[in-house]
Amino acid sequence: MLFSFAAFFPLILLVNAHPSGKKVSHNGPATGPHTGPNTPPRTLPLQRLPSRESSPSLSEKQAWLLDQAAVLQHKYAPELDEEWKKYIGMNEKRDVGTAQLTDVDYDGWYLGAVHIGTPPQELLLVLDTGSADLWAAGAACGSCGNGERFDPTASSTYQQTDGTFAITYGSGSVSGNLGTDVIELAGFSLPNISFSIANEASNGLISAPVSGIMGLAFQNVSTSKEATWWETLATSGRWDSPEFGVYMARFRGNTNASRVETDGGSITFGGVDRTKFVGELNYVSIDSSARDYWRIPVEDLTVNGNFINIVSRYSPKHQHLANHRQSQPQAAIDTGTTLIGAPPSAVQAIFAQIPGSQPLNASIAGNGYWQYPCNATVSVVFQFGGEKYEMSNQDMNLGSYTSDSSMCTGAFFEQQMSSSSPIQWIVGASFLKNVYTSFRNDPTAIGFAPLLNAQ
Repeated sequence: MLFSFAAFFPLILLVNAHPSGKKVSHNGPATGPHTGPNTPPRTLPLQRLPSRESSPSLSEKQAWLLDQAAVLQHKYAPELDEEWKKYIGMNEKRDVGTAQLTDVDYDGWYLGAVHIGTPPQELLLVLDTGSADLWAAGAACGSCGNGERFDPTASSTYQQTDGTFAITYGSGSVSGNLGTDVIELAGFSLPNISFSIANEASNGLISAPVSGIMGLAFQNVSTSKEATWWETLATSGRWDSPEFGVYMARFRGNTNASRVETDGGSITFGGVDRTKFVGELNYVSIDSSARDYWRIPVEDLTVNGNFINIVSRYSPKHQHLANHRQSQPQAAIDTGTTLIGAPPSAVQAIFAQIPGSQPLNASIAGNGYWQYPCNATVSVVFQFGGEKYEMSNQDMNLGSYTSDSSMCTGAFFEQQMSSSSPIQWIVGASFLKNVYTSFRNDPTAIGFAPLLNAQ
């Protein structure tokens, strides 16, 4: 089983798109665009875009009529009389949609089939709650692997916009152009969604069947600061419930599994799939000022029954959260990451509870990894929202990556975030495979529940 360790850990976004096309570097969390006191006014030309109104397809023309009415009614909903509000409510269709996930590299990536453009072009993208940008490999990208590519010239609804994008990850970088088009996933389609087309990528950054990333975090951490696909839907009234639920299947340790498994789990938009979990979801609220990453406090952690010191020092910027939550570290709940990243002191304390543990030689995979005897059974229990959730020993043990086959690499990785970062931990699929997870927009919260058929 071959893969890049660094590919598991996307770093904080380093470069933002700028309307002028210039690249602007950042070393910390993204902030809004700065406008100085002497900035001259800007005039933008308006363009008339092709419309479904003039489509030769009767069904598309009818859909255009429905959309125009819906936009008008919702835009001026506060001004409508009560009878007309009732009429809209009776005729408004609320829905739930589910998409199958594809498991790649034995729980390394979880992909969803995203359709872009008109006619739709299907690409398998990493569905990533740890970022908010959508980018897809472009037809002109010669270094984007052998997966499907998006061809903007084949889409009648694609519009290129000003600016470029560039993102740096632990294992390379990707860059290209910005544009808008129709984006569809799980049966929900939206026009004019901002996304990026990768024209260049570091060799080996992505490989088939991966064709890019669809970020499902909040708009505040996107490079464009444009409304994201999922947030637009969550606030549109089209969903039964303003949330999406994720079930991630486990193939690690399955000797019959292949590198690509199409039955890799599911993601449900507009609600949750109650056939996947038992009991009720335990929701942990997220403060309205914390809508950047999907993040909640880690309340406790035990390894082999022993408590780990996880208390984290917050910067003054986030002191209000520290006071409210007693300095518990904030963890990004990240479906686009395999590992669990934590401050070095916490990771070292974790492996101190596993006899025979030692740091993995940095020449193999860089600093931050630890290994321990493969025959050890390790019990890891997280506490979120007052409830305890156990992590499977299969997910803790990543397997052997040295010539000593008796030593296996652990899922916890040393990752020191900056003092200004709103997050201190990153909790990825190694934990999330053990629970059903809801990401709720309003009121903002993350919910966990035990899986129905826990392994």
